[in-house]
Amino acid sequence: MKVAQKMSSKSEFSKPRNEIMSALPAIAACVLVACSSDGGGGRDTTTDQQVDMTESSENTSADDTSAEFECFEDVDCDDSDPCTVDICSSDDFVCSHDPVDADGDGFFAMEARETECVGGTDCDDTDASVFPGSTIAGCTPADRDCNGKPDDDNDGDGQKWIGCGGTDCDDADDAIHSGSTEIACTTEDHDCNGHADRDNDSDGYTRIGCDDGLDCNDADDMVNPGNAELPCDGKDNNCDCLMSPTEDADSDGYANVICVASGLQADCNDEDCTIHPLAAEACDKADQDCDGTWADGNADDDEDGYLDILCGGDDCDDSNATLSPGSLDLCTGGIDEDCDGFIDCRPGAECTAFGGCAPIVDYVIIAAGTFTMGSPDSEPGRKSDEPLHQVTLTHSFEIQATEVTQRQFFAMMGYQPGCNMTCGDDCPVECLDWHEAAAYCNALSLSFGYEQCYTCTGSMDGVTCEPSAIFASPYDCPGYRLPTEAEWEYSATAGRSEGTYNGTSTLTHCENPNTVLDPIAWFCGNAGSQRHRVGTAIANPWLLYDMLGNVQEWCHDWYGAYTGDVSDPWGPVSGEGRVIRGGAWNATAAAARTSSRNFGDPFNSVAVSLGFRIVRTLP
Repeated sequence: MKVAQKMSSKSEFSKPRNEIMSALPAIAACVLVACSSDGGGGRDTTTDQQVDMTESSENTSADDTSAEFECFEDVDCDDSDPCTVDICSSDDFVCSHDPVDADGDGFFAMEARETECVGGTDCDDTDASVFPGSTIAGCTPADRDCNGKPDDDNDGDGQKWIGCGGTDCDDADDAIHSGSTEIACTTEDHDCNGHADRDNDSDGYTRIGCDDGLDCNDADDMVNPGNAELPCDGKDNNCDCLMSPTEDADSDGYANVICVASGLQADCNDEDCTIHPLAAEACDKADQDCDGTWADGNADDDEDGYLDILCGGDDCDDSNATLSPGSLDLCTGGIDEDCDGFIDCRPGAECTAFGGCAPIVDYVIIAAGTFTMGSPDSEPGRKSDEPLHQVTLTHSFEIQATEVTQRQFFAMMGYQPGCNMTCGDDCPVECLDWHEAAAYCNALSLSFGYEQCYTCTGSMDGVTCEPSAIFASPYDCPGYRLPTEAEWEYSATAGRSEGTYNGTSTLTHCENPNTVLDPIAWFCGNAGSQRHRVGTAIANPWLLYDMLGNVQEWCHDWYGAYTGDVSDPWGPVSGEGRVIRGGAWNATAAAARTSSRNFGDPFNSVAVSLGFRIVRTLP
């Protein structure tokens, strides 16, 4: 607001000077700030405008008395601006219009009568202690310094100043308060914890990452390059990236068991940095997290040889070693011992002599007959020990439709010889010698009350068996046994005369695709270097599965040369190896022929691709 300046020039008035001087006392008495609610004596804006025009006129003569005595023309000096104080001077009777400062603190009001006063800075013109720059202490929500923020939170960061009982250690900087984040390498204490951000534990060492800082733990004043290494405190005290050797030999950050007394969580293997109390468990047999168990339900906690279902296994209760796919399913146990989903025996299963459930096995009856055994000279992959000859089998027999599975073997024998524990219980049993296979046949015969075809001593993988001397030939035994080589080939051909029951393969190695073998046999060209569940390839016309692939199969006979046309052959009376027949998941196409022959040491041949199936002569 422009303030009227006093006029030094004089203007002529129509009244004589003596009349004017006689009126001065009355005029001087009228110092008009507000003579009434509307400004005093009524507003005379017209007169103000006239006087202003006079003041701003170009009349600068020495006798400009009309300007000098403008109060005579407008005795209340009111210019209608609520932001000014209008006063008529008693000296020269000129109007002055000063900004409002009602509390007299030297700062003009920001607002008067609900009107914003341009240039005013006093946010409360009724209180002389409130003005810009006021330093009068106050811990109230009042804004004494007119900065738009309460006195107890002068930087407006939402936290009260320490001096007002709050936690803000610098109430002039809204970036500094107890809830602020440290700015790592500054000398300020942004989080008001009493420590400079670059040395937050106040140990005299700057944290790593700030200039040449060397403190590897700036939250602990017992950890810095100047400290000595202390035993059994779980800390790298001197920032050399190692705890004391007796404390953490594998440097995984977890203390050795010798430090358990210090209250630390023990590292159960201080030679392996992947094993410690906070390590993640895995599907293996290691106790990575030092809790005393293998994998907390994720591997084989009960050490029964079967993986938990969470690791892709099929152990239905990995906390109980008596419950697993290889357990003997009891007839009256009331629980599902073998994890097959059935309490006690599966429907149709019978109880064995041991009180267990006999595995459900499908058999195919093969009628007695005559066939051509061996292979023609033109057959790809043929070997010299396969001459063609006629064989007559005078006894009908039943043969298992699939290879004996891991589930069936364990249920009968109580142990698992298989090398591969991940394929599953319905995969063929393997890695067992001829004597173990013969012992299985005896156990199965015993469970059904049949005479046993072998005489065995010892147990499990230490068993030794020989064909029973009470029978003139294997065909005479009424119990379960291994098939003779002739029975096996007769069953595999299923009345066909080609290299396989699906034709003759011209490919003899692992080539793929192989249109002859791919549908009927798992061999090196299609097995993916692994075993498969029995019965997943197409059966031969007599409904026998996996005769030419998956695993090779032990036969009853000693290996020897063919002797020409014969009836009911069962090989030489002795030899160096027992006959092995059929192809395997890791064998070539040449081995997956019905006439392909092999043999192995009955004690020492326990290959990863060697199993068996069983037969029984029918009355």
